[in-house]
Amino acid sequence: MFSLILCCRGVFKLYTVIVVKGVKTADFLNLLNLSAETRNSGSPRNRILFSSLLWQQNLKNGAAYIMPSKPSFYLSCAMFLEPQHQSLPIGKRKGHAFVFQKKKNPSVSNQESSSIKMGTVIDSHFLALTAIVTVGYQLIFFIITALLKFDKVTDFAGSTNFVIIAVLTLVIKGSWHFRQVILTLLVVIWGLRLGLFLLMRILQWGEDRRFDEMRSNLGRLAIFWIFQAVWVWTVSLPVTVVNASDRDPSVQAADIIGWIMWSLGISIEATADQQKLSFKNSPENRGRWCNVGLWKYSRHPNYFGEIFLWWGIFVASAPILEGAEWLVILGPIFLTLLLLFVSGLPMLEESADKKFGNVAAYRIYKKTTSPLIPLPQISEFAARSPELK
Repeated sequence: MFSLILCCRGVFKLYTVIVVKGVKTADFLNLLNLSAETRNSGSPRNRILFSSLLWQQNLKNGAAYIMPSKPSFYLSCAMFLEPQHQSLPIGKRKGHAFVFQKKKNPSVSNQESSSIKMGTVIDSHFLALTAIVTVGYQLIFFIITALLKFDKVTDFAGSTNFVIIAVLTLVIKGSWHFRQVILTLLVVIWGLRLGLFLLMRILQWGEDRRFDEMRSNLGRLAIFWIFQAVWVWTVSLPVTVVNASDRDPSVQAADIIGWIMWSLGISIEATADQQKLSFKNSPENRGRWCNVGLWKYSRHPNYFGEIFLWWGIFVASAPILEGAEWLVILGPIFLTLLLLFVSGLPMLEESADKKFGNVAAYRIYKKTTSPLIPLPQISEFAARSPELK
C-alpha cells in the first residue's frame, strides 16, 4: 500500500496522468473517481488526454510512466511511501494535486508489485544502502583484525566489498538491463581476481608490513579501515548508479570505449601482479627490485592498470548519467588521487628508496622509468645526466 502525490501544470490546464508501474490506466482512473463523462468531455480544457507512453521518468522512491497531454506541458511530482491517504481527488484546477491510495488489484502480478518495492529500497540510487553495507562489511573485518591481530584479510575485504555492492544493487533493482549486467560482471571479475590474488600472496609471504605500526595502535588501525570503507563506496559509485537506474539506452560508443579501457586495464594489472610475484619468488632475485616485463617500462604498472580500468567503468556508465549523477566521476578521481598521492605510489616509493636508495643501478632505473604509465625508458637522456655519473 502506498500513496502517490501528483502535481501537474499545463498551458491549457490539461491534466497529466502518471501511472505507477503495475497499475493499469483504468484502475488509476477508478481510484481517482473520475467519471466517464469528465474523461470524454469535448473541451480540451476539461478532459484528460491520453497518449502513448513517451518516456520513463525517475521519481523519488520509485519509477513511474509519464503520459503527457501536450508537448508544451511541464510538471513537478514526487512519490512518497505513505500509508495514510484515502482515494480522494483534491482539485480539478491548474496546479492542484491528486492524492490516492493504491488498492489491491488481482490483475497485477506479484512480480510486478515486488519490482516496485525492490526499486525503492532506502533511496533511489542505493547510496545509503551501499554505504550501510560497506560500513558493516568493513566493521566485521576490522573486529577480526583488532581482536585476533590477523591482518591477512585486509585486501581481500576491500576487493570483495566491491563485488558485494555490484551484485547487491543489480539484484535489488531487478531490471537486469544489458549495461547493468555487463558492468556488474566487470566489477565481479576484477574484485575476485584481485582479492584472491592478494589473499594468496599474503598467505604465502606471511605478513603485511603496512600494519607493523598499526597492530598495537587501535586508533590508527580504525582510521585505516574507515578509509578503506570510503574508498570502496566512492570508487563503486559508477556501477551503483548504473544499477539503480531505470534508463536503458542502446549500446553506444562510450560503452564500447569503456569496456575496451577496462579490458586493457585489468590485463595490465593482472600481468604486472603476476610478473612481480614470480620475480619475488625467485631466490636469485632476493634483494633486487622488479624491473622485468611491464616493470621495465613503469615502476607501478599494476596501479596504472587499476586506475585505467576504473576510468573505463566510468566511461561505460556515461550513457545513463543525467544531472547530478555525473558526480559519480568522483569515484575514479578519488582512486587516482589515492594511488598517486596517498597510499599507493608514495608509500612504495619511500619503501624502495630506503632499501635501494644507495644502489646506483636503482637510481638509474628510477630516473629513466616512468612512475605510472608504461613508456619506453629514457636511458640515453639519463646517461648524460651528471647526477647519475
